Amino acid sequence: GSQASGTIAALYADFNSTVKKGQLLAQLDPSVAQAQVQQARANLAQAQAQLQQARTAVANSHAGVAQSRAGITDARARAAAAGSTTQNQQAAVVAAEANVNVLKAQLDDARSVLNQEQSLLQSGVISQREYLTAQTTYKTAEARYNQAVAQLRMAQLSAQSASGAGQTQAAAAVEQA
Repeated sequence: GSQASGTIAALYADFNSTVKKGQLLAQLDPSVAQAQVQQARANLAQAQAQLQQARTAVANSHAGVAQSRAGITDARARAAAAGSTTQNQQAAVVAAEANVNVLKAQLDDARSVLNQEQSLLQSGVISQREYLTAQTTYKTAEARYNQAVAQLRMAQLSAQSASGAGQTQAAAAVEQA
């Protein structure tokens, strides 16, 4: 048999009664077992909360160390940032130039396709709609190219002004440190 302890809530057989295999003899009061389950769940939740608090404490500790290190290197970072601003501006100019070159190639390709589509339209090989699609593609490529040229000009102006300002900022940051 099996054993279970607890308070009997209902008794379905008397002492010396004839019983059959599998017959329910008694029912235990479930409130004790339910209370134990609730207590175990509460203990689990408390342990999980303590684990989370410990993790948070470790993270805060790491953050404090990082913040201390950041304070030490802040002056160096400001000086480096002033110098890197100029480098970033120069890199932006190079990237803008590359973008202009890519978009110029796309514009040239779209112009070539448009010219071919115009010839095919005049020969009656393609429809007006196909020609208009090529024309729209060309106009879009042209607008993107013009926008890239304008962005290149802005990047060049920004790099020129950042070059002078960056040198002044770098000197000031080093003096403050």
